[in-house]
Amino acid sequence: MVIFVCSKAIMRRILFLFFLVFLGIQVIRMDYDLPESLPENDLIALTNPTLELVNIHSKSCFNCHSYTTNFTWYSQLAPLSWVIMNNVIEARRLFNFSKNN
Repeated sequence: MVIFVCSKAIMRRILFLFFLVFLGIQVIRMDYDLPESLPENDLIALTNPTLELVNIHSKSCFNCHSYTTNFTWYSQLAPLSWVIMNNVIEARRLFNFSKNN
């Protein structure tokens, strides 16, 4: 078993390097522009479900599966923003409540 021992100075340099890389990747921004959504094309407007079903879908599904996404503060931090935006894009591709698909 090999034990890697670092001095405090080396550890500070490594942490500082990670901090600089973290700051540097913040420049790579995701496109958060939401497409226009016509209310008449909304699946809920077309199907007229019960109020209970609308509340359940609004709380659990609409944030990723529609054009009414509310991005949280941590969704602005790279590299987490890349993962979240790719998940939202994939969720909209599979099923989108804002379009009749």
